Amino acid sequence: TNILHHRLTTYGPRFSLAAALQGLDVSPNELEIAKENVYRRILEHAWGDEVVTPQEQQLLGWFIRCLAIPESKAREIYLEFARNRFAVALGKAMEDGVLEPQEETCLAQIAGSAGYTLPQFARTFFQGHAEAFLRGVFMAAVAEGHLSEEQWMHLLQMTQKFGLTKEEL
Repeated sequence: TNILHHRLTTYGPRFSLAAALQGLDVSPNELEIAKENVYRRILEHAWGDEVVTPQEQQLLGWFIRCLAIPESKAREIYLEFARNRFAVALGKAMEDGVLEPQEETCLAQIAGSAGYTLPQFARTFFQGHAEAFLRGVFMAAVAEGHLSEEQWMHLLQMTQKFGLTKEEL
């Protein structure tokens, strides 16, 4: 992994997987693991600011081609990173039970970087978490024994942002 990563970052556009492997005794299985680990390192850097820009997306495509990682495997790893980032951001948003505009923007950027809208991403990967979050907000709202029209509307808006329906709420 370290050698492959070093050669990739050192040679840049001149990188050749075949040349990088010359003189190394690596099994096909070890090579696949090393390529995926290098891609994970690159993704860690790309996701460092919680969003992957279109320019970074292009560069990631180049890395995928250079490392000869199957597109489906690369997408699987990419979504793993997106889900992890989303989970952390959602956890922070859940702390106070209020989805602040900047928290929503962060979640939407993460989802967008993965090619989804916020409701699509939340529904696809985090329905259980979103439901738990909304349940907590609901329980806090009715703790006083009633639910105001304003609280109800806020809850419905948040439900919609997470891609859930009023019936599911």
